[in-house]
Amino acid sequence: MKLSSNTITLLENYASINGNLIITPGNMLKTMHACRTIFANAQVEEVFDRTFGIYDLKEFLATLAMFKNPDLTFNDQYVDIVDEDDPTIHTKYWSADTDILTQIPELKQLPSPSVVFNISNINFKRIQKAAAVLKCPDIVFEGKDGKIVAKVCNLTNATKNDFTVVLEDNFTGEDFNVHLKQDKLMIINGDYRCELIMNKIIELNHTEREVKYLITLDVN
Repeated sequence: MKLSSNTITLLENYASINGNLIITPGNMLKTMHACRTIFANAQVEEVFDRTFGIYDLKEFLATLAMFKNPDLTFNDQYVDIVDEDDPTIHTKYWSADTDILTQIPELKQLPSPSVVFNISNINFKRIQKAAAVLKCPDIVFEGKDGKIVAKVCNLTNATKNDFTVVLEDNFTGEDFNVHLKQDKLMIINGDYRCELIMNKIIELNHTEREVKYLITLDVN
């Protein structure tokens, strides 16, 4: 089995959310932050035929990076990694006991969203850059006066510099104001359809790939 570049990118993202991963049969990969504040679910190109536990996902990815053209054969207890360009290079990477890894629960059906809006990849990068440059920990999503904006700020310091970008300028719904810590936005690049659910959760759906994140919003 070859892992596509899209899958590698996804696994790198997952490693920032949770250090371990349980691969289950099929083509869906899920992860969850240890604090249960971030849940991610993605459909990948590969189809796995068995359960496999990875204790240290960053180490696993670094192991793959040692090979120019890695080919993986999963067994019950380990995965054989061979460089297709040079079969003399080989690694046996052992599966971890899944009982000690993060178990991903089945999510209940969520209520219908109260607000739906889009965030482009360009605007996400602007938000992330502003948070880094201004050293602001909070992101506010606000709907008001016919617009939806994202504001990068520090909610505990009103005199701290901030940054605002308009996401949509044709908003007709009820006013809203929600926020989360910017370090929760651990997502892969892309355009997203965003849904606010009960002002407690933001669901982000990638518009080009079957990738979804559920992130809990912070309470005032």
